[in-house]
Amino acid sequence: MSRCLECGRSEPEVRFRTKVDYRVNKSYTERKCLDCTRELNKQNPNYRENMRGQDLRKHYGIGTEDYDRMLAEQNNCCKICGRHMSEFSRRLAVDHVHDEDGFIRGLLCGQCNTGIGKLQDNPEILQRAITYIMTSGRMGS
Repeated sequence: MSRCLECGRSEPEVRFRTKVDYRVNKSYTERKCLDCTRELNKQNPNYRENMRGQDLRKHYGIGTEDYDRMLAEQNNCCKICGRHMSEFSRRLAVDHVHDEDGFIRGLLCGQCNTGIGKLQDNPEILQRAITYIMTSGRMGS
């Protein structure tokens, strides 16, 4: 059981959100219960935008201004398929190299980001996939 610092109730551990601090690779339990956390979030009109900025900084080392600049440079379109962000229900994903540097390549729609990820971000495999599609009969549209 843990005591919520906001309402003072004692609640089971499952009623508190567990978070991970990726900078030090440690998890911790929030000090406010889920009910209080939800209520506080509802009261903050900038909550979603603030969380977006925190996530961008934590995972990619960029701020919302950097993301918005990249989006404008790409004309609000996926860098691979070229479809406009208005065609998607979610924001474009930050595509990055999966190494220590985490170099950001651009912003991709979910399908393109998942596609290159499933092909291991490997140019040789991607090229073989292109060859396969081009030489194996009818191409999809």
